[in-house]
Amino acid sequence: MNERSIHLGILDDRQEDRDRLHTILTEYGAANGIRVHVSSFAAGEELLADYEPYLYTAVFLDIYLEQGTGIEVAREIRKRDPDTLLIFMTISEDHRAEGFRVHAFDYLEKPLLPEEVYRVMDDILRCSTAVIPSLTFSSSRTEYRIPYSEIVAVCTAGHYLDITDRFGETYHTRMTFSGVSELLLEDRRFLLIIRGVVVNMDYVEAFGDGTCHLTGDLHIPCNRRKEKQLERIWQNYMFAKMRREAMEKGGNA
Repeated sequence: MNERSIHLGILDDRQEDRDRLHTILTEYGAANGIRVHVSSFAAGEELLADYEPYLYTAVFLDIYLEQGTGIEVAREIRKRDPDTLLIFMTISEDHRAEGFRVHAFDYLEKPLLPEEVYRVMDDILRCSTAVIPSLTFSSSRTEYRIPYSEIVAVCTAGHYLDITDRFGETYHTRMTFSGVSELLLEDRRFLLIIRGVVVNMDYVEAFGDGTCHLTGDLHIPCNRRKEKQLERIWQNYMFAKMRREAMEKGGNA
């Protein structure tokens, strides 16, 4: 059985605090059979320099930094990534209200206690293992875990796959199309539009002239002979989705 892995970020301008949290997280992983990958940063600029969505499951942010605050860094993260979990580390309650505005997942009081970090990690794992279907893969030596809802299209590219997300990022990964498409096509959102291409119908905008037009100015050739059939499947899917959403709103009224 494959060992589960999780990617975490730490932002703290104090070396001893970074090292302490790194040790606690590593010990948590060892105790729970989880491979914990930790990237540590001393300044917000370092963390944000190469930040991209899905890179971290969670980021631990010290609120008080030598330059700026963890809250300011969190705002920048939220502009690029609405989903990663943000945990603030603080010696004061002063910024708690601001933290809620960037959807803070939790707070840890300094000095950090292993049992409190373990509690937060338990909650993180419960969230990341909730019933949210996701695709896990490696690209450029980095492991990503993208929810199905964020995937726009998966296309074959030689012996590789190109996976495009809703932010317009494309990930090049060495996986078989048959294996990935088998997983995705079990979900009603996905449609095989031509050999080697699966799209998420939530992001389809139109079919025409042998092309599937998707959100983000993405245009992919489709099976011209089956274009009308593909269009009907998409339209029926969208109709059923809107009806479901209307019923859910009515039920919650």
